[in-house]
Amino acid sequence: MRSIRRIGLLLFLVLSSAGLSAQFYNGMQMNFGKNRVQYNNRYWKYYRFDRFDVYSYENGTDLSLYVADFVEKELALIERFFDYDIERRIIFLTYNKLSDFRQSNIGLVSEAEEYNIGGTTQIIQNKVFLYFDGDHVNFERQIREAIAKVLLTEMMFGKGLRDNLTSSTMINLPEWYLEGLISFVSNPWDYELENRVKDGIVSGRYSKFVNLQDADARYAGHSFWKYVADLYGASIIPQILYITKINKNAESGFLYVLGSRLKELSIDWTAYYLGLYTSLEEKAGLPEQGEILKRPNKRRVYQNIKISPDGQFVAYVTNQKGQYKIWIHNETTDKQLRIYKREQKLDQINDYSYPEIAWHPSSQ
Repeated sequence: MRSIRRIGLLLFLVLSSAGLSAQFYNGMQMNFGKNRVQYNNRYWKYYRFDRFDVYSYENGTDLSLYVADFVEKELALIERFFDYDIERRIIFLTYNKLSDFRQSNIGLVSEAEEYNIGGTTQIIQNKVFLYFDGDHVNFERQIREAIAKVLLTEMMFGKGLRDNLTSSTMINLPEWYLEGLISFVSNPWDYELENRVKDGIVSGRYSKFVNLQDADARYAGHSFWKYVADLYGASIIPQILYITKINKNAESGFLYVLGSRLKELSIDWTAYYLGLYTSLEEKAGLPEQGEILKRPNKRRVYQNIKISPDGQFVAYVTNQKGQYKIWIHNETTDKQLRIYKREQKLDQINDYSYPEIAWHPSSQ
């Protein structure tokens, strides 16, 4: 009888092995055979601090210490802004470059795993994945955004996975709410952000405020929280978040703290920026002479512009969703020629650190 039970148990294990899966350390189910190709073996080490750990691999010691020094300062500032202290230890994993980050399994598991190309998921619970693209300003922005997102997730939805699932089903927040607030805390109000907001407000693209998604939700949300902070003071924001969490509703936070409904605030917000940008447009004007330049493709990034030594040609690089091309523009004929093209257009984090181009002294 005992031998029959053993045979039955063995048969059950063999039949069920077809769907065998391994549990990743953050609780995600990751199927065997779905690992992304990794060209180098990495040996990770970490520095432990009072409230966070920073992991790095070969040639990443200086980068990890840079992260630790920056986190020490920014963590206290962001917690003071929200009047909330993060309870969980934050784990920072730093990649020396974007291509290394893309080889990781982070973001591999999704509803359609075969189409998940990686390089898009950077924060899982209290684990933060950073990559250095050669720009320290962008790198510091990544860190600030990560801290703000970890804090807001814990503050609004709880500490553990079970709390997150329970709270997220009860609190229905529009995308602009958290994404805009993270951007407001992490990024200064500069000319690029203002131009994007101006375009969205004046064109009417932000008219359906609640339904905005992706970049539009982030920029519109940033400008909305800035409007609230300018009008009522930034110290009012933690109170709005607290009431929102208690009542499980975004509307109640603004109503009880500011005395206005979200719809009324959105109308005032639109009128404020529309009036501001309309007055600026009236003062501006087109030049009296000279031709109007052709409008470039908004989805294409232009970079690495290099003029030839003889001044006859201009070389530049375009990047659109990861596909990059090298062009030569002839100043005499006003025509351009594409001389190089690589990669495919994919919805992922683009690496703008390459290709680097330079002219030969002979302009050839």
